[in-house]
Amino acid sequence: MVVSDPIGKGAMIELRVNNERIMKLAPLYRETPLNAEPPVAIVAPADGDMAALAASLQAQLAALTGVRPPLLGDAQFDAAQELPGHLIALGSPANNLLLRRMHDLQQLTDRDCPESGLHAVSIHSPLGDGHNVIAVLGAQAPVVEAGVKRLLTLPVQREGTWLLPERVFEVEPVPETPDPEEMLARAHESRGKQSHGRPGGMISALGHLNATGDERWARVFIEMATPCATGECRLAFELMSAVDFWTHQLVVAWDRAEEFDFFSDEERLLIANFIASCTEYCHESITYQKWRITPEEHQIFNHHTFPARSLFFGTMYLRRHGYEIADLDYWIEQALQVFKRAALAGRSFDEGGGGYSWLVGNHLLEVMFALGKRDYARSEKLLRYADLATVVLNSERCFVPYGDSSSYYTHLGGGGANLLLRAAEWQGDRGCKWIAQHAAPGLCEGDLLCRCVEAEEPARHLGLFVLPLDPVIHRWCSLPRFPGYPAPACLPNVSAEESFDKLTFRGGWDEDADYLLLQGFGDGSHGHPDANSISQYQVRRRIFLLDADYIRRAPRQHNTVMVIRDGDHAPVPVVARLDEAEEFAGGAFSRSSLLDYNGCDWQRTLLWLDRDCVLCVDTLEAQVAGDYELRCYWRTLGDARLTESGMLADHDGERFHVIELTDSERRLDVESIPLNAEEYSEYHFGDPAPKVLTESRRVHLEPGERACFINLLLPNGTADDPRRTISRDDEAIVIGGDGAAVRVTPDGFSLGEAEVAFSEDRLLTTCAE
Repeated sequence: MVVSDPIGKGAMIELRVNNERIMKLAPLYRETPLNAEPPVAIVAPADGDMAALAASLQAQLAALTGVRPPLLGDAQFDAAQELPGHLIALGSPANNLLLRRMHDLQQLTDRDCPESGLHAVSIHSPLGDGHNVIAVLGAQAPVVEAGVKRLLTLPVQREGTWLLPERVFEVEPVPETPDPEEMLARAHESRGKQSHGRPGGMISALGHLNATGDERWARVFIEMATPCATGECRLAFELMSAVDFWTHQLVVAWDRAEEFDFFSDEERLLIANFIASCTEYCHESITYQKWRITPEEHQIFNHHTFPARSLFFGTMYLRRHGYEIADLDYWIEQALQVFKRAALAGRSFDEGGGGYSWLVGNHLLEVMFALGKRDYARSEKLLRYADLATVVLNSERCFVPYGDSSSYYTHLGGGGANLLLRAAEWQGDRGCKWIAQHAAPGLCEGDLLCRCVEAEEPARHLGLFVLPLDPVIHRWCSLPRFPGYPAPACLPNVSAEESFDKLTFRGGWDEDADYLLLQGFGDGSHGHPDANSISQYQVRRRIFLLDADYIRRAPRQHNTVMVIRDGDHAPVPVVARLDEAEEFAGGAFSRSSLLDYNGCDWQRTLLWLDRDCVLCVDTLEAQVAGDYELRCYWRTLGDARLTESGMLADHDGERFHVIELTDSERRLDVESIPLNAEEYSEYHFGDPAPKVLTESRRVHLEPGERACFINLLLPNGTADDPRRTISRDDEAIVIGGDGAAVRVTPDGFSLGEAEVAFSEDRLLTTCAE
């Protein structure tokens, strides 16, 4: 590919269709001899129901063919790179390591192991050595037994050899799918009308084919794939065709579907060349685009791992079939370079709430498992991913929408659930299993590999939980984002050891429990400059404070403080320092700082009283003299109005107060619909439009002088009148009213009879005017 890229910022690429790369088809090995040399062997667990079924199958095949097939243990196949001959495997990936190997190669899925009926399929030359695996699958022994009985009806004798003459595909009951004729009609109608270049439903058609064995889905697939595979439909980065995102799915699905006797040689050649072109596109994606991989270290995020995963699986398909169309060793090396770098960290550089943060981890596990490697899954890094997935789930077990995310209710989904389940499987973490079970019950129930792990409510995430910032992620914040780019304008100004990723206050796992998320990391791909902001405060399922805009990323889109000096704003520091955090009976407190924020050091002190309220003290100390305009933003939903001391919001009968003790100018605005949407996200408890309370103070500060905002965040039940009061007593802040008396001084605080001292510098409880 010739690339004109004079400034080194990456090139636009497009799919270059070439249907003459592959001229000779690879054999498919549809026949599976049973009594040839070496004879077929049976692989099953060494004891239990599967061992008994294996012995029965051995005897019946011996009687049928005259050759007694050997019984092999499954342990030798854990990371197998070749097979000793044709094999019959009984069970599921959860109890048979040969089937687990097929699962890791994505030749099988959990859905292929039913609880009832039967499921027997052949996998032809999965390791490229011409040896087949006949998989008799089921989650329970009776299902496998039914598959064995069906399998024994299939062999035929030809010239003295007993064999399975064609692909084995015995599935009962056949899963329900949409009507292929309707999809085919839509494919005919839309052919040539695709403006964006994405391949539509062709991968879905392959999935339906692999699930049902219905030849009509093969016709739908060919009809939908042909415009893309011939170049009639242009696929390019500028069209957002996302070739490097879906090539992996195409390869894996076609690799299974190609074994059906539904495709002509011309059609197989067309798709083989299409896969070759798509795989080349993935190579060019990480060679020429701005996220290209180079020997110099840069961040790794999902735009690296999507093409690298597709490049890996595409190249493995080409190599396994003998299609040496390019320097495939180099292509594999490229892909693995991406994942070697991704494996340095215990999280992705992606920092978008919802789905972004789980992509790299799942791509990494997929490739490592396909290679037969388990090191990352057994490492503490996977637990860090699981911890991140846990801390950003609120009390309704929805993801908090921070960074590039805008839905108030994003459920756990497959990406986050898979990381939790893999942490449960490989780390034996019962808490991860419990979270997945309660946040994504359907996905958890369908996960065979984790069923042996007992679920247990995780206690360590209750109360105060601090997730450290991964030191690799901290280092990547200081590096140019991509080759040829300058260093970031704003670099971390505290060490990795002093910083933190996320901090939560969590009152329990029930839906009505308190939950608060404080951000420590305000960088990353798809991330926003939101370090030291409160991303969400949820009580009794109401989202009293929120951060939810995909596009807009200014301070007013976060529950934060904005520092304007001499009329100018400046970049927000990318990481916050954790000064101290401590749990006590009935709550917790934290103190965290952003240093050198436009001439000020800003410390945020949070005092959380479970099922009561949160006191927030924001202290700003000038390092540079200037005329400052300081703004403190609070964002809520529901019906909101200004009050004498702040804001009152009604969330479907539950009131929420922001009560400011300090003297600021205040205004309340309704935020417009997000730029990438036509309406506000759904909110279950009232008006979904964000209401933004702005507290503003204008002060001149000399170095060492301070200003502050003091706010009480008060869930108030069904009453309008605040059930709590906040006042001064000299230098003390006093919280009175309904609940334990609280007294906060520069040195600590008392809660009823208990006293807690601050271990760091004194708290500022009065403000410069």
